[in-house]
Amino acid sequence: MEMPTRTEFIERAEGEGVPNHTAYAIAAWVWDAEPGGGFLSALLSNDLDLTVSRADGLNRAALADIVKFLWWNVPADCHSLGSEPKMPWKGLSAE
Repeated sequence: MEMPTRTEFIERAEGEGVPNHTAYAIAAWVWDAEPGGGFLSALLSNDLDLTVSRADGLNRAALADIVKFLWWNVPADCHSLGSEPKMPWKGLSAE
């Protein structure tokens, strides 16, 4: 998968319904391996109960859009959607 620039990635995420603050947090995870908050950490670890309990109103309302965006736009090595956890991720910047 050829990755867009960070700015293009964030714009694509927002265009697909990901809240602004979450788009930036996902980009920080993908590029720099910055862990983000409890919601994003739970989501990337494939922990649905914790994801829902830690989601703010915007993320809860956009959860399906966020999951679809992650599935189709984020390298599989940096999330655990549909599988066992794959932590830790080192970030694209480390490659």
